[in-house]
Amino acid sequence: MNKSVISPYAYPGIRLADLPAVIRTVIKKKGRQYNQTIISDSINRVMNIPFKDIAHKNRRKTIVDARRIYCYQMKHKLNWSLKEIGSTIGGRDHTTVLYNIQTYRDLYETDDNFRDWADKIEQNIDLSSADLTFK
Repeated sequence: MNKSVISPYAYPGIRLADLPAVIRTVIKKKGRQYNQTIISDSINRVMNIPFKDIAHKNRRKTIVDARRIYCYQMKHKLNWSLKEIGSTIGGRDHTTVLYNIQTYRDLYETDDNFRDWADKIEQNIDLSSADLTFK
């Protein structure tokens, strides 16, 4: 049984639903398996900042940026509530998490270095999760 992996980015603009029924039956879409560990490990791999530093009340810029990326990814990938996310990073309030997510969006548009970190982390998260495979 030979399985080959297809990147979901290989054919941009083509959705699985747009393919003919014969092709859809051949392709089995595995749901991406995201979890908190994948997200925190990806941040650690890319930025070299362990989760304990993200959860700590440190205000060094790189750690604050990692915390913003963590909050955004937890909301975006796992759809956790703001309160749940805040409880994982040192018991922070939901408004702090909301502020981090809003700041993430602003920095992503204006700060090239931040965007590079965020993109690398997101790619790492996606690589750590399941992909499309042929049956």
